[in-house]
Amino acid sequence: MMIAKVLGFFGAAGIALVGCGEAADETACRDTCAQVGGVSCGADGKSLARCERQADGCLSETLTACGEQAVCQEATCVPCSGAAGTYRNQRFEMTHETRFYYLYVPAEYACNEAWPLLVDLHGTAGATPEEAYGLDGARASARQEGFILLRPRSRSSLEGGSDVYRWDQNAGDPERNREFINALVADLGLRYHLDASRMYVMGFSSGTNQTAEALADASGPFSGFGFVGGGAWTIDAIAHPDVRYYLNTGHRDYMMRYQITLLDLLEQAGVTAAQVWRRQSDTGHDLYDWMYPELWAFLDRGELPEVGVLNAGWQQESQPSTETLLAAQTLLDGTVLAVGEAGVSYRRAATTGVWSASTMLGTPASDLLGLTGLCVFADGTGLAVGQASVARTEDAGVSWVWQPLVPDLDSGFGYGFLNDIACSTHRAVGVGYWVGAATDDLGDSWENAPIATQGGYSAQGAAVAVAPWGTWLAVGYYQYLGRSQDGLSFTQGSVGGAESQWFNDVTPVSIDTWVLVGEQGLIARSTNDGRTFTVVQSAAPGADLYAVRFRDEQVGLAVGLDGTAFLTTDAGQSFSPCHAGVAQLLADVVWLADGQALVVGEAGLVLRLDPSLCPAP
Repeated sequence: MMIAKVLGFFGAAGIALVGCGEAADETACRDTCAQVGGVSCGADGKSLARCERQADGCLSETLTACGEQAVCQEATCVPCSGAAGTYRNQRFEMTHETRFYYLYVPAEYACNEAWPLLVDLHGTAGATPEEAYGLDGARASARQEGFILLRPRSRSSLEGGSDVYRWDQNAGDPERNREFINALVADLGLRYHLDASRMYVMGFSSGTNQTAEALADASGPFSGFGFVGGGAWTIDAIAHPDVRYYLNTGHRDYMMRYQITLLDLLEQAGVTAAQVWRRQSDTGHDLYDWMYPELWAFLDRGELPEVGVLNAGWQQESQPSTETLLAAQTLLDGTVLAVGEAGVSYRRAATTGVWSASTMLGTPASDLLGLTGLCVFADGTGLAVGQASVARTEDAGVSWVWQPLVPDLDSGFGYGFLNDIACSTHRAVGVGYWVGAATDDLGDSWENAPIATQGGYSAQGAAVAVAPWGTWLAVGYYQYLGRSQDGLSFTQGSVGGAESQWFNDVTPVSIDTWVLVGEQGLIARSTNDGRTFTVVQSAAPGADLYAVRFRDEQVGLAVGLDGTAFLTTDAGQSFSPCHAGVAQLLADVVWLADGQALVVGEAGLVLRLDPSLCPAP
């Protein structure tokens, strides 16, 4: 009777169900588990054991195999077929097409614990676009933080005889790509042990709008979103209001309008300020390696850099506003003008140091009001430019009048997108994407000032400056340097030792001597009137420099990201660190009559520096 009873507990799959014990009374059970429905891992480590009540009333475990190349951990079957490594140009079969992706799994990966995932969506590019931007930084962060990096490839089409990959390259692509990304993540989860609560997606350039598509997908797998160099332009609502968002679009980036759209959507959805880190930089359209570790730390753990305290020599002035101030100029009478991201101008009185807002008159020709450059002539007339906006003053910045858009001389935007402007005698010259433009009548008319580039664009300008002796220099995107004697026709110069970097600003020092600054702490010097430059210092990741100005022929200050500052007292031959101590954007610098530097930046920040208190170079 006992034998028959036990044999009856063998299931159809041959799994033993252990039930009643060896007592003479067969109705007495020796239960092998404690609670109906409880699940644990079987002794073999490859099966799930579920506690069930059998026909005789006993509690017994039913084993279910996890499947081939899978194991049981913490009462869950997890995949173990995926291995660490670098996987390029991987195929993924969809119903109607074959798609491709790049996968990087750090050597430390093992399926005995769940790993987080970062899906990284590339910007516009040609062949193998998934490897085109920021790959070294992404891989380094994956190793450092312990996450799996997945870089899908967008769809493409022929453009100018070549395949161009962009997330909205064809009609209907954003929807198709969303389906592809979700399916690819699900497939990856069949091979790798992924932490479903720590899956994040980010995008650069056109990849930001595809990230926004994921943000609008209520059924998507992501719980954090990153946007670098853009935002949203095909969605009208978001479906994930309770997660974190990392936003980083430079103030001189032509994709700023899409970040503004995204910010509006987040506000409409009730997303709180604590959930959003709007990382401010004053550069153009690019993805930098230093962005990955801080993006991950914020999305995954909510970590932000410490604000810090001011270092010796630095003092904070009362702020004229909470808007980020992006450009400044000292007038002949000592008045300082500053303009910022909200399209407002401010004046600092020379005698009292008190700031006041200028009057902005008329109706802006665009909703892109950010002003990133200004220049005022000796007679008090001048222009402020930025994004799609132009404003004119005829009273030394006491009031400004919004002007019509700069015409589309050769940019393709439908208007002239200017990042900076410089003035000399009667002429003002502006540079930006992808245009150089000159005016001799305060913006009543503009003419093309082509700045030949390797990419065939009319300009790739971040900044422009003119020397007292008449030479004009323009700097910008990917090692661009242009030189002109009239502000209308530019020829290319060179910077030895600087490879594929943004040059963000340039300034004259003395006859034939110039200094330029750029990303990664780059500082270069010319002694042949800007024809060629030699690198003074470089390779300081995360210490990007955005502005440089000299007090006299010896003393100068360069400022930039996260309070970065470098001082020279030998005409730019060497520089020493003079960090402000605060982790905020320093966007521009001017010099005051008392010999101190005045620096403007993030959220209305205004600092004064006594250069004698910085370390000597």
